[in-house]
Amino acid sequence: MLSGPLVAMKEAIPLMRRQGGGTIVNVSSGTALMYLPDNGPYSALKRALAHISLTARTELEKDNIVVSVVYP
Repeated sequence: MLSGPLVAMKEAIPLMRRQGGGTIVNVSSGTALMYLPDNGPYSALKRALAHISLTARTELEKDNIVVSVVYP
C-alpha cells in the first residue's frame, strides 16, 4: 500500500529533474486525519504517505517539482 507510491516517486523524480520540473499527486485518505478503531494499520499507512508527500514537497521544491497529497 505504501511501497507503490514510493517506487513510482523514485522512478519519476529523476525524469522530472531532467525535464526541469513536474507534478506528483499522491492519494491518501481522510482516515489519515482521524483515529478510528479497527482501522489503525490502514490509517497509519495513509498518514505515512501524507507525511512522505509533504516532506517531498519541501525537498523537491528547489527542482521545480510540486508534490501534492489528496484526502478524498
